[in-house]
Amino acid sequence: LAATVHVGDPTYYQGLQEECDADYDAVLFELITGEENLREGRAPESTREGARDDDGDEDEDDDDRNRRDPFLPQLAVALAPTPDARRLADTHFLVPQLDALDLCGDNWYVADMPKQELARLQAEAGEASRVVT
Repeated sequence: LAATVHVGDPTYYQGLQEECDADYDAVLFELITGEENLREGRAPESTREGARDDDGDEDEDDDDRNRRDPFLPQLAVALAPTPDARRLADTHFLVPQLDALDLCGDNWYVADMPKQELARLQAEAGEASRVVT
């Protein structure tokens, strides 16, 4: 688990990107965005030696290795930071997270609900929506 900030030093984001791309089969990140920015994700393939299947056995079946079940969504497009995030970053000589991290990588997955679902749930609960449209 790695906590990230919305604005930071470029070297911080570079190190985080390199670690996540090299060391993890799946990187889950929070991001509320529209469904139009998402695509169906596929379960990651394990790159670890000695990967185990559901029974705890070595995964030796080629069909199992090549099968990739539906999983969490992935970003379909690179997103830009808001003008406020850019101003905040510029004020402190930093960069916005969305400019520094490639969240569209093969092993990066959106572990959050789409903004349309959030707005619907807020409406059902009688809450005022604070989702930016």
